[in-house]
Amino acid sequence: MKKQIFVVLLAGMLLAGCGNATDGNNTQDTTPPADTGTNTPPPPPPEDETPPVEEPAPDNTAGENGTNDTGAAGSQAEYRAMLDDIEANMDDVEAMYEEGTTASMREAAGEEFQRWDDALNEIYMTLEEQLSDVEMDQLREEQREWTALRDEQAEEEAAGSEGGTLQPVEQMMAMASMTKERCYELVDTYMS
Repeated sequence: MKKQIFVVLLAGMLLAGCGNATDGNNTQDTTPPADTGTNTPPPPPPEDETPPVEEPAPDNTAGENGTNDTGAAGSQAEYRAMLDDIEANMDDVEAMYEEGTTASMREAAGEEFQRWDDALNEIYMTLEEQLSDVEMDQLREEQREWTALRDEQAEEEAAGSEGGTLQPVEQMMAMASMTKERCYELVDTYMS
């Protein structure tokens, strides 16, 4: 009986001594010991020292109607510039189209649509803040009708390639083009 207890204790000590060696390399645990509360507490976080936001200098150039339309957030000029920038920075998308493979063309069409759809959503959210409740209700209904019409027209434009590998590309390209037009339309019609 004493011999069995001795063997169990010896095996336990051997296992305890080897407990940190998991891969046979006798590596030691380098994890720092847990904080026992005897260390000094960390310093308090610094007070919020957020620098003040500097307002941009007003643009004193007058728009077509003689008013300064570049100073207000969500202004027509601001959003037209954003849309023009999206349109000017499609080089990566054009390169994908030029690769000529169906996969790259699908990716390009999807990316192009996504950029214009993101812009449309941003414009729409800005208009929700700017328009009255009545105007926004009218715009919501108009937008639902436009979305259904866009999807229907995109399907019609791609119908010539029905069943072909380019059908989804043509459909997505049509949706991107119509969404781009809608972005400009909303900015020109509803923003000042």
